[in-house]
This record gives sequence, structure tokens and C-alpha cells, in this order.
Amino acid sequence: MKKYLLSVFLLALIFAVSCKQNPPVAKEALPQFNNQLTAEEKAGGVMTPEIMWKFGRLGTFALSPDGETLYILLPI
Repeated sequence: MKKYLLSVFLLALIFAVSCKQNPPVAKEALPQFNNQLTAEEKAGGVMTPEIMWKFGRLGTFALSPDGETLYILLPI
């Protein structure tokens, strides 16, 4: 009888703890980035990692069927 009561108590405890709901978490607003080069960046003449980041990314590369031309597919 003790084992039965102990197992029922543990089952009830697990059930009560598992049903606890967490409060909703507020999402932070994402910062807005400007990808345009400033006049100082254009006139500086130095390639920095920040300027390279503003250039964006290339997509994938594809070879033409005849193997003579390499196509660069830009992301949309």
C-alpha cells in the first residue's frame, strides 16, 4: 500500500510541475542597418570589414553547359 501511495504522489507531483506555463517573453526590436556607403567611406579609399559587409553577399556559382562560362547567381 505504501508503494502505491508513493507512486500516486510522485505521479501527481510530476503532473503538477509539468503543467506550469512560462510567462510570454517580450521580443526586442531588431536594429535597422543602412547598407549605403557614406561619403567618408567612399573618400577614405580604405577597404574595411565594415565596408565589405555593406557590399552584401553573392549567391551561388554555376558553370555553363559547355564549361566555358561561370555564372554568379545573386540572391533575390
